[in-house]
Amino acid sequence: MTSGFVDELGNYWYSLESVSLIRTKAGAKFTDKTLELTTIYVDITDDGTDNPVRYYLFDNSLWSYFWNYDNAGPKLLQIRIYTE
Repeated sequence: MTSGFVDELGNYWYSLESVSLIRTKAGAKFTDKTLELTTIYVDITDDGTDNPVRYYLFDNSLWSYFWNYDNAGPKLLQIRIYTE
């Protein structure tokens, strides 16, 4: 699962970080992936240098945001978002 956003020009930006979701027979396990799923770590200048910036997903400066999810893995995914 990868977070991303669409800028005001219609360009899609995907985070350099992603979360792998794997179901095991050992039962439900919860792991804290708050940073990876609520931020977008991206090289916004797209200049090939290694200077990415972290944007908070729910920041008002982002025009539109999303999560990109490939349904080839778990068919049921539970995500909990807590406010502090």
